Amino acid sequence: MEDLRTLGYSVIGMTTMAEAKMAKQLSIPLATVCLVTNAAQKEGGAKVTDEEVQQIVRKRGEDFVRLLRAAVETLAKAAAPSAES
Repeated sequence: MEDLRTLGYSVIGMTTMAEAKMAKQLSIPLATVCLVTNAAQKEGGAKVTDEEVQQIVRKRGEDFVRLLRAAVETLAKAAAPSAES
């Protein structure tokens, strides 16, 4: 992890490469959003516990839901036919 931090990485996530590749092949727009719930390694090398991950989900989960709802609403408005059409 320290090597990656020196390169400027702050988040390393589960990949969506397979999904991105398939979406591109099918010409489907794709966006990803993540909620970081566990740092792979805390400062000093201490391991992250399941309870700590669950605390983050409880603390930030509502924000994440609001973000997704706003994104869906925005996309729905953009996709809706206008009254002028």
